[in-house]
Amino acid sequence: MPETDKRSVQGRIVPEWIMSLLWVIVALIAVFCVLIFYIPLDTYRFYGHILEAGTALFCMACCLYAYRAIAGRTILLLAAFVYGGYALSTTFWYLYSVALGRQYVFVSVSELGFVGFIFFLIAAIIIEFPKRKVLVRTRAALMGFFLLAALLVAGTVGLSLPDVLLIARILIVALLIDIAVSHGVHQYPLLWLGILLRCLSAVLYGFRETLFIAHRDWAFVVPFTGNPMAIYDLLSLVGPLIIFSFLFIQLGLFDYLNSLNAGTAAASSPASRDPGC
Repeated sequence: MPETDKRSVQGRIVPEWIMSLLWVIVALIAVFCVLIFYIPLDTYRFYGHILEAGTALFCMACCLYAYRAIAGRTILLLAAFVYGGYALSTTFWYLYSVALGRQYVFVSVSELGFVGFIFFLIAAIIIEFPKRKVLVRTRAALMGFFLLAALLVAGTVGLSLPDVLLIARILIVALLIDIAVSHGVHQYPLLWLGILLRCLSAVLYGFRETLFIAHRDWAFVVPFTGNPMAIYDLLSLVGPLIIFSFLFIQLGLFDYLNSLNAGTAAASSPASRDPGC
């Protein structure tokens, strides 16, 4: 069973205005994604990183508020920690990438913050959600798929340090998905969507800084504009994808807390204890 904390408030749920604000931010980021085709790329990256760090800090504040006012659960503290750590990591990464002219930025100390986000997410899932029985063949199929993907990547991009880091990312993502499935996180749609988006963005970022940075000449024609655009440049959408993952993880956490507290309130109500009802 999930942990019970004496500071949890029976029946108290996340205020509707916070949930609505998170959904408004989701809509705004969707609009921001489209702007990549219409504004200078450097400007897009600059504002994208501001939004990325700002959203991470906002989600951190949401978790700290929920921990203090709604439910003092460990998962909220862990989430607040990783959001704050990510904001620092992405700020350093952006300044570092600008200083180097966006060359060879994949292997830096900021990778510890990015990968650390996934490891702390794994820890939060293990602590909060009870382990469930999952068919061995299901877990074997998942791990087999990711191992095959890692082998294919190794045969495609090579075995330089960035390539090895990309393969490690794929395996870490596989571990996160395996842990999430074995602990039933897929039963919470918003949280599960956020985790999948975080996994996708982690892998796409690795491909962008290995395969596509080595082939910057790979391009396509933007529909309705006729302008050419490099695939490497288009993958600057990884930033908004990460923002989406944060927002859906946060919405999923709040939805999870609301379901727990609503269930607690229903179980403790006089009507639920009255055998005559």
